[in-house]
Amino acid sequence: METQGRASRVNKAVTFSFDDGQMEDVRLVDLLNRYRLKCTFNLNSAYLCREDALTKTLHHADRVKADEIKALYKGHEVACHTCTHPSLTEIAADEIIYQINRDAEILEELCGYAICGMAYPNGRFDDRVVGVISENTAIRYARTTVSAGSFDRQEDLLRFHPTCHQENKDIFALADAFVQLQPTEPKLFYIWGHSYEFNSPEKWERFEALCAKLSGKKDIFYGTNREVLL
Repeated sequence: METQGRASRVNKAVTFSFDDGQMEDVRLVDLLNRYRLKCTFNLNSAYLCREDALTKTLHHADRVKADEIKALYKGHEVACHTCTHPSLTEIAADEIIYQINRDAEILEELCGYAICGMAYPNGRFDDRVVGVISENTAIRYARTTVSAGSFDRQEDLLRFHPTCHQENKDIFALADAFVQLQPTEPKLFYIWGHSYEFNSPEKWERFEALCAKLSGKKDIFYGTNREVLL
């Protein structure tokens, strides 16, 4: 985009954001890679799949493996979703700080780079939460679950509203409108969701059709949340 991120030669950008790190992310990453699309994956470090050293049993077997996330999400971005997914509006300030900073610390150790973004667990935030994050963490952008329904640039990156959810009934109309845009200022199509919501062949096919519609356009920059927002 012209004045944001690394998309300095075009005024349109597409990015995706998926939460929770469920095992369906493996299939999702493969699909995104095939269409050369970029995504930010917001993970709960306490719920990553790990093997018990004594019993050799897996904890949180429905989630991606902790020691595999660096390879799995290569070329994409890993971001915070707190350690244990609490609603931040319902906990004390010191617990908010711990949940975010500890999550970032663990993810940084696993991925090998600094974490600067997040998605609000359960979509819950308010002015108090935003203030705590701004003053006590390294988080520079935070995604809500409020659908903006537009492609306009937003100045408040700690209350960043996506364009729409993956299952929005109008998502293909939005995609058509975005592809046809010829803007003179930065525009962003930001899609969020959860890979476990692709719980049928039809939903996977629908999402792949969306990827095909958006991909391969010379006037669109395809980036992670960090790349298009910062």
